[in-house]
Amino acid sequence: VTCFKCGGVSLGVGMQHHAADGFSGLHFVNTWSDMARGLDLTIPPFI
Repeated sequence: VTCFKCGGVSLGVGMQHHAADGFSGLHFVNTWSDMARGLDLTIPPFI
């Protein structure tokens, strides 16, 4: 995590395809950022 003087934050994420596919990885990062902002969580539909 890098915090900038302007108040912005950068998070570096590395993920192996064995652990999650691209959609799951992006959903994890988006959910993490929603939680950090205090937003409601979105649960994607599964078939």
